[in-house]
Amino acid sequence: MFAKIKQLPIFLLFLNGVWAMGQQNLNLQEDTAFVYNQEFEEIKCIPNYQKEYNRLLRKVRKVYPLALYTKEVIDSLDLEMASLNKKRKQKKLVKQTHKDLKADFKFLLKDLYRSDGVVLAKLIYRETGMSIYDIISKYESESKASTFSLIAQAWDQDLKMRYDPEDKDYILERVIEDVNAGLVKFDFTVHLLDKSEYKLKKKAYVERRKEARKKNRQRRRQQRKKGTQ
Repeated sequence: MFAKIKQLPIFLLFLNGVWAMGQQNLNLQEDTAFVYNQEFEEIKCIPNYQKEYNRLLRKVRKVYPLALYTKEVIDSLDLEMASLNKKRKQKKLVKQTHKDLKADFKFLLKDLYRSDGVVLAKLIYRETGMSIYDIISKYESESKASTFSLIAQAWDQDLKMRYDPEDKDYILERVIEDVNAGLVKFDFTVHLLDKSEYKLKKKAYVERRKEARKKNRQRRRQQRKKGTQ
């Protein structure tokens, strides 16, 4: 279902070489890749590599521009805060920045799935060196970060999530490297959504879900008929 902002607490800030060998050469699944890591002089055998690569590429196309924009916002915010010598003015700046981001990205973030949010959180860490928890703690407060972290846990989200390019996020890192090297088609533009556009997308999504459920019911009926014959 469409994920709402309150269901995605990780968005509270906003409110190389790879080569595959075919099955004909080795007794492996078709979607298995051997990846050579020059830095550590090792070869990784990754089952379902291409399938996972394609899945992550779809998500990266949606959220990587947001992660890059987040870095720009944080860098700009740090520079402005450094020029202010009073904490009151710094807090006012953070509050206004949060308000502006919420206004700009409200419907874009509502259009994301939870799995998109996980990838976004990882890429924000990749670009800024900070988890969502770290960001909230730095620009809001440690207590607020802890509170939001507890809320996130209720939705199976981890605000302290980090980026692990050598292990858990190995394929994701390959995707980002290919994007930055221009090896895959990619649009770095952040495409915002207004309320009317969001409603149209949500309506189309609901219609697709209805059609999918209808087809599933028809398929189950056909299977039951075959079973009784």
